[in-house]
Amino acid sequence: MKSTMKLADYRTELESWESQRTAGRYNPATVLKVDGHAAEYTLGAGRSDSLTVFVQGNEILVLSVNHGLGYVGLEIFDSADGSQIGERFYQDEDELKQSVGPKGLDYSERTLATRLANEIYN
Repeated sequence: MKSTMKLADYRTELESWESQRTAGRYNPATVLKVDGHAAEYTLGAGRSDSLTVFVQGNEILVLSVNHGLGYVGLEIFDSADGSQIGERFYQDEDELKQSVGPKGLDYSERTLATRLANEIYN
């Protein structure tokens, strides 16, 4: 059984130009730094997304929600080395409701993260 998800304090910044160029991105990615963790996590989330970050055992869970564009995504990272364990992304409201339940984006951030994480783990 997984340990309890706890909200994490964090900060974000844009990746360096060198990193952006190496990755072949036209726009810089958002880099997440979680308090108490040395690794940095390069996110797929957009800069206008609302982020909620949880720590669960040795994992960092990053929920990104954009109500204006109607999408949600969850990325799970290994807290030690920053590698991505898995991700889920839904832009279609019907698919999201089939996945998380009939309330779709209207669930709490913790509920969305838990249900999307269960998809990734299973």
